[in-house]
Amino acid sequence: MDVFISYSRRDKDFVRQLVKAFSDRQFDVWVDFEDIPFATDWWEEICSGIEGANAVVFVVSPDSLTSEYCGLEVNHALKNNKRLIPILYRQPGDVTVPAHISHIQWIDFSDPAAFDRTFSQLVTTLNTNIEMLRRHTWLLVRAREWENNGHSPSLLLRGEPLAEAEKLKTVAPLTDLQTQYLEVSRESDRRRQIVQRFGFAFAGGVLAIAFWAFSTFRSEVLISPPRLLYTIALGQTFGLCLGVMAALVGDLPQAFQRWLPNRAVGRILLCLLFGVLAWGSYHWFLENLDTTPQDFNALLLGGIGLAGGFIARILFSLPGWLATLLTAAFTYLPIVITYDRYWGEFGDFIPLIYFDNRDQLVSVAVPMALLIAVGANAQALYREGRKLFRRTGKPQ
Repeated sequence: MDVFISYSRRDKDFVRQLVKAFSDRQFDVWVDFEDIPFATDWWEEICSGIEGANAVVFVVSPDSLTSEYCGLEVNHALKNNKRLIPILYRQPGDVTVPAHISHIQWIDFSDPAAFDRTFSQLVTTLNTNIEMLRRHTWLLVRAREWENNGHSPSLLLRGEPLAEAEKLKTVAPLTDLQTQYLEVSRESDRRRQIVQRFGFAFAGGVLAIAFWAFSTFRSEVLISPPRLLYTIALGQTFGLCLGVMAALVGDLPQAFQRWLPNRAVGRILLCLLFGVLAWGSYHWFLENLDTTPQDFNALLLGGIGLAGGFIARILFSLPGWLATLLTAAFTYLPIVITYDRYWGEFGDFIPLIYFDNRDQLVSVAVPMALLIAVGANAQALYREGRKLFRRTGKPQ
């Protein structure tokens, strides 16, 4: 709705002329001689009309300034941070004008002959920052609906609508209800996103291990029930480590943030720890993890590489495609380095992954690294893909 009109019944003829002029300009107007349904709660309907309007036009006259009901309407408009536009119809005379009305510049409609010119001025005023006013009204209506439905989680904002609504905090004052609604929506969205990040990364880790096992274990001797159980457990453990690292990237719920006083350093250290644990689980399940320096060297290098893409996202704001490429590269390089140095003359690493021949560093290790990277960044890739689709799908 565009406009709510607050007025005294003694000014009804002027208000009818005003409503007709608004209708001719395609404005959606709320006025109580038209919009209150029969047998409804009068004040509740008035409040809903004010909350659902982008601006409140107050018709200034001696009667409206002394009207108890007009005062209630104006106070409710100010309480909800609505834009208040006083228009002068009749001079107040000796009536005291409240400060919240007197300090706003009035639009003078006291000359009937100048109605059309003055109305154009009113329309220009209403159209100033109209998009911001509409978003403010939309947010208030959503917040009120959430409050009236017992703070139902299903009515909270998330994703792009939440991000757009939060921009209002920098351009317009918000009511306490709007602020509370945004805070609860943000916290709920954080929890939802952390679950998504964990789930996608977990799936990427499981698929990467499954692809490696399917590509490497071809014979019936190798594909035995115990080996299959080990591989399933390995995939789940590897995916769990990746899921935790992905969960540490991006916004965390307040409960998690309290555990990480220095959040950047704490997240980086945890990513390194779980990167090492991921490769440690791989070697432990395959029963070839020893306590030699070569084992520790490989696990440390692999853990740093596996965590590298996540750490880059913690430290820098990266687009999803770049984060995916970095994660894949950081994951892949330790695999190649440890394999070549183990079979070369150095011998200072064990291979992170054992292959039948070096060709599998491309045919198996590259897809593994890509599965891990895509799973770790799937949420960002999906969000950016939607934006790209919307831009390219718009008519030129």
